[in-house]
Formats: sequence, C-alpha cells, structure tokens
Amino acid sequence: MAVVLPPPEKSVTASTGVTLGALLRTKGRCSASSPTSPVSNLTAFPVAHKVVLEWASKNMDYLNPIIALFEKHKRISHRAATSATEFLDFDEWPSAEAYASFKAEAGPHIEKFESAFGYASTDEVFEMVE
Repeated sequence: MAVVLPPPEKSVTASTGVTLGALLRTKGRCSASSPTSPVSNLTAFPVAHKVVLEWASKNMDYLNPIIALFEKHKRISHRAATSATEFLDFDEWPSAEAYASFKAEAGPHIEKFESAFGYASTDEVFEMVE
C-alpha cells in the first residue's frame, strides 16, 4: 500500500499521542546538502479514529497542551486515516529538527494523554521526497 500525502493545509487540527522512539530514528536523517528537508511523522493507534475522538472530546485537558505545541513548532499539515481497528495520523514538519523539538517539549504531555487513554501509539518519521 502506498501512502501519498496531500498538499499542506493551513489549519491546525488536533492530533493524538506519539511515542518517544521516533527521536532516535530522526537523528541524522537530514542530508548535509539539505539540513532542513521536510519530514512526515506517521503515528498509529491500535483503535479506530472514532474511539480516539470520542475519548479526546471528553478529555481535552490532556490534548490541549499538545495542540498548542503544533503551532509553536510549525507543523505544516495534518491528515488522518482509519480502519475498523487502527487510526493513522500523518503530520508534516519543516525539518527533522522541528519535529524533534516538538517531541522533546510535547513528550510529557503525550505520555499523560496515552496513559489516561489506555492505548499507546507507535511513531515513525519519514523524509519527504516529493
């Protein structure tokens, strides 16, 4: 299955938890000729999107600090996809450094969100090539 990310949008949409493992995978991903290449992170939850939305809508105190950090760290775009058993969240960032900065600051909030929600996400970072 190929995933094609749509063009960036200007709105900021709520996204949910990510784990800290992607920080290690992003280190060194930017090439020397292009240190600020955009990256996309893919966060996966083992539940359908509606489950995340229903819980988050009743527990915005966990989500609001994360949402505030999207703008601060210049998230470019957001898209989501779901199946009956999995929710995928795609966020585009201006660089691996911008994403790493977001993760470093948002990490404690993300951990609180996931702990209260009862589901942990997985997270992977990809360099944008097109």
